[in-house]
Amino acid sequence: MRGFESAVTLQIYGNDGRIRLPEKLIPPINSGGDHRHWWQLDDLIVGQNEIRASYRLNGLNKPKIRIDRETGEINIKGTGQDFSGTCEKVDPGQRRF
Repeated sequence: MRGFESAVTLQIYGNDGRIRLPEKLIPPINSGGDHRHWWQLDDLIVGQNEIRASYRLNGLNKPKIRIDRETGEINIKGTGQDFSGTCEKVDPGQRRF
């Protein structure tokens, strides 16, 4: 698959979280996501320097997420196509502009 531009959204609340994926990262045979492309995060660890988690796309595919909390770099591996990018922290209810 060729490279593409897109965005993922992560929501983390304490020890729980979820990820919203672009359609290009969702395989045709998938399970666990809702109709809006949200998947629950498993094995979520929010550390001082990084955030790690995984989620189950289907029975054979459980991608792993790593976010560097200093640089904001995010990497997702295990989707059939790896994803990398830069995170921006957003506080709900706060204006960006």
